[in-house]
Amino acid sequence: MSFEAYIQKALADELKVAGLFNDKTPTVTLSGLVDHLEFSSSRGLTGGSWSIGLRVNSSNGKSLHVAEHYEFNSGFIADTACKQTAEAYLPAVQNLISKLIGSPEFKGLLMP
Repeated sequence: MSFEAYIQKALADELKVAGLFNDKTPTVTLSGLVDHLEFSSSRGLTGGSWSIGLRVNSSNGKSLHVAEHYEFNSGFIADTACKQTAEAYLPAVQNLISKLIGSPEFKGLLMP
C-alpha cells in the first residue's frame, strides 16, 4: 500500500466509524493531495521524524490543509532505525487525521 493510499484508508475508516461515510449516495465527495511527505531516520543521532502535509478538497468547493510533524526515537543501528521509522508512520498518520477531523473547518467540507 502506498503512503497516500494508507492516508486515504485511514480517513475513510474514521469517517465510517463516525457514520459519515456513504459510498452509495454521497452528498459530497472528498479528494486529497499529499503535498508534503518527508521522513528522517537520523534526526540528531538517534531520533527520527515524519512530516506530512495534506490538502483535502470537497466537491462543495471548500478545502482544508493540515500538516503533521511527528518525532520519534529511531535508534543508532541502521536496521533498528529503519524499523522504527516504518512503525512511526502509523501514529504520524493518526495525528494527521486527528488534526483534520478536529479542525473547526472540517464540518464545512461535509456540507452539500
